[in-house]
Amino acid sequence: MIPMDEKPIVLLVDDVSAILLLLSKILESEYKIVLAPNGEIALKLVEIHKPNLILLDIEMPDMDGFEICTCLKENPERRGIPIIFLSGRESGQDEAKAFALGAVDFIRKPFHPAVIRARVKYHLEQRYFMDMLVSKNENFMKNNALFLDTT
Repeated sequence: MIPMDEKPIVLLVDDVSAILLLLSKILESEYKIVLAPNGEIALKLVEIHKPNLILLDIEMPDMDGFEICTCLKENPERRGIPIIFLSGRESGQDEAKAFALGAVDFIRKPFHPAVIRARVKYHLEQRYFMDMLVSKNENFMKNNALFLDTT
């Protein structure tokens, strides 16, 4: 859960430095930004910074965005991080694959800054409220276990 007094951490993953800088400029006023130029570094930074959301390019050398997403979703501690794919690809198959792998959104390049800001904000809010509901439900179940026992 994101404490309301802290900036959420957003990991930006793209092999094109100009895209990383642009995305960083778009988001830096509202979020703590962590940059990764490739998949290997991205996976290491996920463990260090524990981002609240990842913006992930598909086409990158060595390890593409689909592979990174798969690695994250296989890890129970990282599975819940919302992933938004960014891609210049036009194929609906890529978009479908992104969602099948567990992405929460797919944004096509070129993108509009307002769209990036709106979707990042939306998915962070959704994740925050989902975490809050799960926590409240767990507390309710723990505090009412005696009343709920039907044996």
